Amino acid sequence: MARCKLESHDGSQPLLPSDLHLGAIVTILSHRFRIFNCDQFTFKYMEEHCHVWIKSDMERIVKKVTPKKEVLQRLFLTAPSLGSRSLTADDLGDFLQRAGCDLILQEVHTLFRVVDTYRAGSIKMTLFLKYFMDL
Repeated sequence: MARCKLESHDGSQPLLPSDLHLGAIVTILSHRFRIFNCDQFTFKYMEEHCHVWIKSDMERIVKKVTPKKEVLQRLFLTAPSLGSRSLTADDLGDFLQRAGCDLILQEVHTLFRVVDTYRAGSIKMTLFLKYFMDL
């Protein structure tokens, strides 16, 4: 398929960049695709252009997480093996969901990337605890 403007699933409007995010289901030429992941360049691009990809806007994400800050801290502090346990983005998503944070997959990965500065794919739980305490 060549680069071109694609129509949305109902054919009424073009598919917009903001329609593309982790967890999204898009229909292109009658085929449904679910976006599971993207490369580091794409994550970085979306974060740098968060006015277009608002689900990668850290200010917006922090506003959604801040009301649940104390619940998140309690969940982290009561987790077994706090000092030695590492988390992946999926694990962080589970913690956020248990705390009642309403974040989509793209937002979880954006939040994870803020703490995972070395892009290791897993981070010590204590680093996330510190991050949430500093909010």
